[in-house]
Amino acid sequence: MSRSKLRLTVKRLWASALAAVIAAASFSSCEGAGGAQKRTVFAMDTLFEQTVWGASEDLFTKTAGLLSQLETVYSHTDPDSELYLLNEAGNGKISDDLKRLLDIAAEVYEASDGAFDPGLGLVTQLWERSEGAVPPGDDITAALAASGYGKVSFENGEIHLNGVRLNLGGIAKGAAAGQLLYECICSEASGGIISCSSSIGLTGTKPDKSKFKIGVRDPDGDGNEYIATLELSDCILSTSGDYERYFISQDNVRYHHIIDPATGYPAQSGLRSVTVVSSGVSGDDDLFYTGAVTDALSTAVFVMGLGEPSLKLLEDFSMEAVFVFDGEIYATDGLEDSIILTDGGYSLKTAE
Repeated sequence: MSRSKLRLTVKRLWASALAAVIAAASFSSCEGAGGAQKRTVFAMDTLFEQTVWGASEDLFTKTAGLLSQLETVYSHTDPDSELYLLNEAGNGKISDDLKRLLDIAAEVYEASDGAFDPGLGLVTQLWERSEGAVPPGDDITAALAASGYGKVSFENGEIHLNGVRLNLGGIAKGAAAGQLLYECICSEASGGIISCSSSIGLTGTKPDKSKFKIGVRDPDGDGNEYIATLELSDCILSTSGDYERYFISQDNVRYHHIIDPATGYPAQSGLRSVTVVSSGVSGDDDLFYTGAVTDALSTAVFVMGLGEPSLKLLEDFSMEAVFVFDGEIYATDGLEDSIILTDGGYSLKTAE
């Protein structure tokens, strides 16, 4: 394959991922939405789809305004956003909204021993600009040496990046989905699904009073094929997978977008996807926090792989998870009664 054709293929893959309406990276709703109120909004480089039943009339006005406001704070690609301007300046005072998300990011960063790192902006920027080619090793080494949230400091009410470039793409979308779910609950909707590229929020039930059926995406499928289903309600789930954004190099190696902070290269944990599922949620919970944590943990656990450290991390945050490998699915105890295999080529095991 020529370099020009390879780049064109990569651009199409990224555009295809961005255009997915309902789905976390490996989860998609399998349900129809007959009689539902629906609204789709493009914000923070992804599509947010809201499907609700019985919501108040002003819900979509509120959520559209909320997404617009969140984008002005957390987008790392919008030149007018607070985060973008902070990255350019390198230091300064920040809003309470940005400080709130950074505090949550720091919590997961520390708990995961850096497996989730919001300070990898220089490295992720290098890969994003490579246009389907592996960046030079020396460039990756240099970018990684200048990265890491541990280098960021706060003094006299100001943040100092100390050369680090922040990227909150692995946490901001989950936080936004959580906040939209909160607004949905407050609207007294009888049921609702909030979805974006990495996260799904669920509240209530479908009109027939049944739970929502969520499909576990086939990592080698076209996005509409599922290897299992989960029946869930009143929770937030976030997914990281190796197939949402990726390219195939000229030597037939697959490079995905989830970077291991220890190497600067795509994580090689053996996982195809991991989905983190929160416990029951209500309007009394801080759903911005819950959504942010599920999103960040899905990245951290994907990098860490399935094992005692990642399971302990999930337990510390009272989260459940589904791990997808080639031919195998592992689910933590709290999800075993909710998951049903639909692909005979996969086996289901307990994550331990």
